[in-house]
Order: sequence, then structure tokens, then C-alpha cells
Amino acid sequence: MDVVGEQPIYLAKAIAAALKYDVKTDEGAVQIQNMIQENGLEAAICDITKLNPHSDLVKLIMEQYHLLAEGKLD
Repeated sequence: MDVVGEQPIYLAKAIAAALKYDVKTDEGAVQIQNMIQENGLEAAICDITKLNPHSDLVKLIMEQYHLLAEGKLD
């Protein structure tokens, strides 16, 4: 996050929205949803993005994912 000088909130929102995409006719979406169900959200994020699980961006993506799930994302 030092690269941008602030939190990349819109990047995290975009990734969270992509992770929430759940269309049964989309093979990629089904695969991602299965990864989340089987391994948990954090593991899926790290596997897909190759980010370190301790990175601030992973935490921000998870926060945005949960806000989206609760309908609280702008």
C-alpha cells in the first residue's frame, strides 16, 4: 500500500465484487465459489491473487467482501 500512498479502496471493492460473482452457468465463477466454500475466503483470495495472507490488501479485500455481502458497499 506504500506504492499508492493510501488504501486502494476501489481495487479492493472491484476484487470483492469479482469474488461475489456467482453465476452457475459461468465455469470460472463456479470454480471461485467452490474455492471460497472449501478453503475459506482468505485462502481463496491468496490463491487467486498470489498475495501474502498477512498483507493489508488481503485484509481490505476481505473487509470489502463482507460489506458487499451485507449490502453496505457504496
